[in-house]
Amino acid sequence: MGPLLDMVAPALREITGLKKPEIELVKLKGDASTRSYYRALVGAKGKPGQSYVVMVLPGDAAKSEEASKGKAPKELPFLNVHRYLKSKDLPVPEIHHEAIKEGFLILEDLGDETMERWLLSHKPDEWAEAYARAVDLLVDMQAATEDAAKSSCVAKTRSFDNELLMWECDHFIEFGIEARRNSKLSRPIRAEMSRNFDLLVKELLKIPTHFVHRDYQSRNLMFQKDRVVLIDFQDALMGPIVYDLVALLRDSYVDLPNSLVEQMIKRYAARANERGLLPKGTTDARVKEWFDLQTLQRKLKDAGRFVYIDRVKKNPDFLPYVPNSLKFVREAFRRRPEWEGLRRKLAPYVNELA
Repeated sequence: MGPLLDMVAPALREITGLKKPEIELVKLKGDASTRSYYRALVGAKGKPGQSYVVMVLPGDAAKSEEASKGKAPKELPFLNVHRYLKSKDLPVPEIHHEAIKEGFLILEDLGDETMERWLLSHKPDEWAEAYARAVDLLVDMQAATEDAAKSSCVAKTRSFDNELLMWECDHFIEFGIEARRNSKLSRPIRAEMSRNFDLLVKELLKIPTHFVHRDYQSRNLMFQKDRVVLIDFQDALMGPIVYDLVALLRDSYVDLPNSLVEQMIKRYAARANERGLLPKGTTDARVKEWFDLQTLQRKLKDAGRFVYIDRVKKNPDFLPYVPNSLKFVREAFRRRPEWEGLRRKLAPYVNELA
């Protein structure tokens, strides 16, 4: 802690205007990110304390932690996307100090209440209030970022194209099936799965494309009394417009009643249509179809990713969420019998889909 404290102390003195503040750094629990976070408690005798969050950057911070194509951008994606979202008056944390060369940022302290924590402290019959806020913010974000593909935002340089979507499907085969079973599939079986995934990806590519946060879920939305704040947006890209809706409503960390999912899909469709975000005449049924197709791809990817984080990053914390992710896949297959062929290809190797 000593070297880190020595590194950030001058910046904290400058921010607070305190010449000799008492500074305490408290490590915050992280998820799968290579970044680490500390709460900086800064005070002086006779003055109220102030609190900030220090983001400590890894050496390759410009590189996306999710799969993406092309070279790492010259500018830190977090700063680039933050500037873009802030220019659209979207709720993001304030950045108080940038020290990229030194490897840290000092951010606004948003507290500890993520949407997930809010949900855990409230009864399920109160959850609709929280999800309505999150869905409405999603629509606001999509309406504000309609020019993303023409902006200077790094999101415009990467997209969920055929190659990336297929990579995520192959990632599931490698980790969600082979690594999880500790056995390789034969080449013919693997090739047949890939052919079926290729059909799914082709359908996903027909969905309207928009700015995508990429991980719009309960751990990346900070709840405050008067606002919901976006975090962890550095992997933003262009992709299917329902991608973030799936991330929110088919969140591996929260199991929602299907009735609430249906209610929120309808809410999203109504508001997105009102804002002109969807092609004219887009029905609730069409949005639900897109939602289910994206659920198949996203939640299979998540299941594989959680195994990858365990096997490669040596972090088993996400393994308990694999069954829930696959449960959502099974339910989407049930609603979309036209994809029974893909389910049958996977079921012999994924018990949750049998």
